Amino acid sequence: MGSVQESKFTGMEIGTSTIKVAICSVDVHYRIRLLGWGEVPSIRVVKGDVKDQSFVSEQIARAIEKAESQAGVRVVDTNIYLLLPGGYVHLVNTSGCVELEKDQVITPDHLVLANREGRYQPKDSTSMVIQSFTKEYRLDEERVVRNPVGLRSSMLEAHVVSIVAKQARIDSFAHPVIENLNRSLNDVIYTPLSLSYALWQEEGGIAYDGCLIIDIGAGITSYALIIGKDLYTVGHITVGCDHAANDLSVAFALPIASTRKILRDFQRLNCSVVARGDERARFISADQGLGGGSKMLPASSVEQIVHLRFQELFGIINKRMNDEDAWSQMTGGILLCGGGARLPGMCDLAKLMFRHPVEVVCAVDVEGQRDIVGNPANVSVFGAIRQGRMEQEIDEQNYPGDAGGQIKKFFKSLLRW
Repeated sequence: MGSVQESKFTGMEIGTSTIKVAICSVDVHYRIRLLGWGEVPSIRVVKGDVKDQSFVSEQIARAIEKAESQAGVRVVDTNIYLLLPGGYVHLVNTSGCVELEKDQVITPDHLVLANREGRYQPKDSTSMVIQSFTKEYRLDEERVVRNPVGLRSSMLEAHVVSIVAKQARIDSFAHPVIENLNRSLNDVIYTPLSLSYALWQEEGGIAYDGCLIIDIGAGITSYALIIGKDLYTVGHITVGCDHAANDLSVAFALPIASTRKILRDFQRLNCSVVARGDERARFISADQGLGGGSKMLPASSVEQIVHLRFQELFGIINKRMNDEDAWSQMTGGILLCGGGARLPGMCDLAKLMFRHPVEVVCAVDVEGQRDIVGNPANVSVFGAIRQGRMEQEIDEQNYPGDAGGQIKKFFKSLLRW
């Protein structure tokens, strides 16, 4: 594939709503240029779980064909990264400690040793660590820092978060992609990790320091708290826009396709995620399906149902942040992305729930078709591509005396160190 400077990268997402394929080039400053884009309905995917391998494989083939046609580049000739939904993984917290001489100056080598000591080892061969990051370091007198290099201490403890998945589940999820390409993937990337990479820029580092980014998808919501170049916490919740659509379907006895359309048309229907409570002052029309004609719904009732679902979602995130004392690390605001970020009133609801400034964001330093690169629903795909670019750069480094590639593997799993 040539050097990493010349390589092309493909990011793929098999979501609950759509399947996306982005073929891109990335320069030495991690700026992304979109070459080709393919997007098709996923249909038989629920919360990232592939329910019909054959059908999803056909849809993936369609998305690949569209992207290749635009790019003039074959996906198999690129470095390929597949986003892994949250439902496939769990997070494990571990720590590793290194004893130092009294008031010894901490060096990068000490960080490597502490992280090696804290590296999580699965109990059996059925599980694997797909990525990990260092949340923080502790020094003498319980000092907590994120970058201890140059400080003095007689002890260095690394707190490592590992993203762990069952090998069989990853294989099953990736099978439709591999079947189409007839080659292996370069890597799978946990979706919440990709979010911060989407906001990375080499000059000045992360574009949004101290911010919590929340990606509201159709079936899963991902989040990540970004501190400088590091992560403090990441996670996912199996709640998204499809749950709001299902609530509407049950409440008004409508087909799920009709209620999904209501959410897509929320702005045109003059509806908001923040319920206005004007009772029956406004009505919207919904298709009953199967020749049943249309049904008039009170807009305020629709808003109230949607409001309650997303209020619940933000409440779960708020509790998790409290449990990890993560709010104390926040120096910025709330960043919303994903398809749900575009719902009218979503920013207002987030402000009410989190009491922080809120804005909708797109991936930074991405060049290409504006309706794609400027769409908050596509943040994670471009994040996966930039993370892949960084991984490839590490792969091409030479580490003397590291014949087994252990140092290289370590830096791949701790890209932000």
